[in-house]
Amino acid sequence: MSRPLRYTFIGLLLGLALVLIVRSDPGYVLLTFQGWRVESTLWVFAFVLGGGIFAGIVLWRLLRSVVSAPGSIGRWHLGRKQRRTQESLEQALEKAVLGDTKAVTEALRSASKRRGDDWLKLAAIQADIDHGDLKRAGQQLDALVLSDSDLRGAITWLRVQLSYLQGEYSAANDYLAKLSQAQQSTVAVQRVKLAVKTLLADHRAVISVLSNLTSSVIPNKERLARLTIALKHRLAELRAADDMLATHQSLAKSDQNHDDVLLAVFSALVREGHGQQAIELVSAHYKKAWPKAVLSVFAHAPSAALPSSPSKKLAVWLGDQANSATGLLLQGRLAAKQAIWGTAKAHLEKSYQAQNSAFTAQCLAQVCLAMGEREASILWFERAAPRS
Repeated sequence: MSRPLRYTFIGLLLGLALVLIVRSDPGYVLLTFQGWRVESTLWVFAFVLGGGIFAGIVLWRLLRSVVSAPGSIGRWHLGRKQRRTQESLEQALEKAVLGDTKAVTEALRSASKRRGDDWLKLAAIQADIDHGDLKRAGQQLDALVLSDSDLRGAITWLRVQLSYLQGEYSAANDYLAKLSQAQQSTVAVQRVKLAVKTLLADHRAVISVLSNLTSSVIPNKERLARLTIALKHRLAELRAADDMLATHQSLAKSDQNHDDVLLAVFSALVREGHGQQAIELVSAHYKKAWPKAVLSVFAHAPSAALPSSPSKKLAVWLGDQANSATGLLLQGRLAAKQAIWGTAKAHLEKSYQAQNSAFTAQCLAQVCLAMGEREASILWFERAAPRS
């Protein structure tokens, strides 16, 4: 016999037994209350009592559901709102990966309206800035009221970006100063800070920023190029040799010894007539021959920057450039500074033969004039004059 049939058979037997018991003795129940009398068999009373208990339970649950209905509706609405907010955030993330800034902005605005969290409001404003909607971003920032004071730094950073993109570099610089040290060490802040300082022509600050930047912010080649440009501008503002050398020494050792940086400082010192400091600076770095670029700057330096006494290290400085046009020009000018006119003329003539330079011709004209050779001096002056 299968299990369902077995259970059915057992149920029928139990039902038959119950019927026999009820018929053999139905029992008797009498209830009286203030003149009212209710008579019934025991089994009917039991059935009515059970039905009343069941109905009471159902009624209680129904009342409880009615009372708690507003809360349940509120929880359902909140859950639905959270689900839709989560969907908007996931959509924003997806669009961000795809590079669709407009869709990212719309998704974040939608999420911000539903939840109203401070960080969502800030994220929506950041999306507006990234999308280029600066006017709306400014309006949202002005109307923003935060309940979390820890997000003040985030607002300041948004102000920095907004001011920078609107061309208000002084305002951006002021906001940058209000950022915490932790924020200022981030890559994004350092990039904007470098751009703002550069546009404000604050070359000292640019040098300071570049000195602390790592290759993770900008490539080292670009950093050195920017550093060299900023250093040239900074040195052009200075006149005292001590200030120039102090600016150079404020750099990191690796930057100090970079060829372009060293050449910029050397050129500034020579241009301002601080020849001895320039020679000491380069000699401390180049133990042997000087680079051609340094020799060229020195050869074309103002006469006041050239040493007036002979140097035993001249041959070391020149190296294999001694017989080049630049090397001969430098030797001739040094000899002229020391009033060794014959040697100066010989070197300068060889230099002019190697390279017809107007500057060399001018130097020859001055040497010939000092030697009393007026006709030769006039001839060299004519060669030095620019041709129309």
